[in-house]
Amino acid sequence: GQAYQGIGAFVAFRNEPAPHLVLLEVMAESPAEYAGLQDRDSIFAIDGVPTTSEKGISDIQRIRGLAGSTVTLSISSPGGQIRDVVVTRGAINPLPQRIIMNFMTETAVVYSAFPRLGYEGMDIDFLSIYQILAKERDITGLIIDLRISSTGPTWPLSTLLSVFADGTLGHSKKAQEKIAATIIGKDYYGSQSTPVVILIGPETMGQPEIFAASMQYANRAIVLGLPTLGLVEGADIFPMPDGSQLSLATITFITAAGRDLGLEGVEPDMSIDRYWETIDPNNDMIINQALNILQGSE
Repeated sequence: GQAYQGIGAFVAFRNEPAPHLVLLEVMAESPAEYAGLQDRDSIFAIDGVPTTSEKGISDIQRIRGLAGSTVTLSISSPGGQIRDVVVTRGAINPLPQRIIMNFMTETAVVYSAFPRLGYEGMDIDFLSIYQILAKERDITGLIIDLRISSTGPTWPLSTLLSVFADGTLGHSKKAQEKIAATIIGKDYYGSQSTPVVILIGPETMGQPEIFAASMQYANRAIVLGLPTLGLVEGADIFPMPDGSQLSLATITFITAAGRDLGLEGVEPDMSIDRYWETIDPNNDMIINQALNILQGSE
């Protein structure tokens, strides 16, 4: 059924260089899409009032509103000027964005972008597309882009780890109880030895954080980007389309190296100090860096 009324985009708050909201994912057939808004756009004012530095909560509430009403957003795209866009709000019935996977142009490196939320069948999508690509050409490397990825109820953590890693990668901790995270690896078209680069940032939350840290610990991936915030408690953090979060804080995750992700987050192997929304999506310097690393390992 209809979840809420608004513009139809997942958003995040930034305090630098000035307070603003970032559109992480514009929903298909949403008021935001119809108004021409795109992923990576930034909102600096709402109905002429600048965004504030209170974690953006009041700003998000100002974007929401009854279907049929309008809101004027002062928007800038990466590298662009601020412009005003009038959006007519609607009743939003969120449909999940699906995983995107394809070969990077003229290479045998696969780029895989994970959406904001997990969804039923995401594991099947990943494996089936991976199989199609592996049959097309021998995959020499994989870029897994988790920069806007959060948990969702069906994020395929165990599937992904079993395809790319093997062994005890850490443990979850609930009160004083420890539950070992031991993966039995399954080679899938050479996946156990395929070089992997994982892209992370402050919007990487929950199970994607556990995946990145586990792969990093197992020396199965090089991790690029900005540190995560350690929002892994219970790995059950569900971002809502209006920017709020439903958090079920039950457990944390300790990597096999002893790093408590709930306290420390994931630290990239190679820090690239650029926020996702400041980078031209058609020439993403972090994706380019990942490709250079993988092509250097061929």
